[in-house]
Amino acid sequence: HRRVALDIGAHVGMWSIPLSRAFDRVYAFEPHALHRQCFERNLQDRDNVVLIPSAVGETPGMATLSTEDRSSGDTHIVLTGCGQLAPICRIDDVIGSEIPVDLVKLDCEGYELPALRGAEQTLRRWQPTVVVEQKPQHADRYGFEPQAACKFLEALGAQLVAEIVGDFYYRW
Repeated sequence: HRRVALDIGAHVGMWSIPLSRAFDRVYAFEPHALHRQCFERNLQDRDNVVLIPSAVGETPGMATLSTEDRSSGDTHIVLTGCGQLAPICRIDDVIGSEIPVDLVKLDCEGYELPALRGAEQTLRRWQPTVVVEQKPQHADRYGFEPQAACKFLEALGAQLVAEIVGDFYYRW
């Protein structure tokens, strides 16, 4: 029985669509307004998906987003500069301790470590399967070492079970 999946960095719903078929509920986090419009059109017939208009991090606040002209999938938080503003929330604050999370997918273009730090209580309590993107050049944007999010998960007790083209799959 699959209860809840979190799609962090939901973009236009490419992961949320199949997750909505496999899980009772999907919480999708997407900070970019145009991506959310596409997401809503792509998932308009899914009543088990909750779209949360926010980036995910360790500390609540506001973030500036940058979108590359060549690919909207490269949208990321910038630490300085201009761009679209979006809120940042903590998973632990949004999900709380009562929602049983079975899967967490993170694709935050290098911001996965702060996202996981803001979900530490949820991860420890539910020990979900975690799929985390870790492309080395993305972590460099924030001064993180390559695969910093993987090391964080391993420190919590998660074990790597697979790696497919920069996506790392963890289970407890």
